[in-house]
Amino acid sequence: MFDERIDKYVTGRMSEEERLLFEQELTSNPGLQEETALQRDIVRAIRMKAAKEHLQRLEHDIQARTRRRKIFRIVNVSSFAVAACLAIGLFVHVERVSDYKAVGNRIELATESVRGDENTPTVILEAIGRSDYEVALELIAQDESREFSSEFTHPDLIKQARLEYAFEQERL
Repeated sequence: MFDERIDKYVTGRMSEEERLLFEQELTSNPGLQEETALQRDIVRAIRMKAAKEHLQRLEHDIQARTRRRKIFRIVNVSSFAVAACLAIGLFVHVERVSDYKAVGNRIELATESVRGDENTPTVILEAIGRSDYEVALELIAQDESREFSSEFTHPDLIKQARLEYAFEQERL
C-alpha cells in the first residue's frame, strides 16, 4: 500500500484530494520523503532511458531515409542521363530515317572487357538481345557492386588499378 501511493504520486495518477493528503503526510514523515525521492529518481531514469532509446530509433530512421533518398536521387539522375544519352544518340545521329527498326539493327554495342571479365559484357549483351532487360540490369548491378581488389602489391600499380576500376564502374 505504501509503495502504491508513492508510485501513484510520482507518476501523477492521484486525484487532487489524494495528492493533498499525501503531501501533508510527506511534510511530517522523513522516511516517506526518502522513499518518494528515490521513486521519483527511478521513474525519471526510466523515462530518460526510454526517451534516449526513442531518439536513437528516430535518428536511425532518419539516417535510413536519408540514405534511401540519396540512392533514389542518384538512380533518378543516372536514369535521366542514360535516357537523355539514348534519346540524343537516336535522334541526333539518325538522319531522317523513318524506320527505327532499321536504325536499331544498325546500332552496335561495344563488347569490351569490363574489369577483365570477358564473359560479363557478352552475357549482358545476349540478355539485351533477347530483350531480357531485367536479367541484363541484374548482371550490371552485380558487376557494379563488386568490390575493388588488386593482384598488385606496388602502391603505384594499385593506384592505377583503382583508377581503372573507377572508370569501369562509371562505364557500367
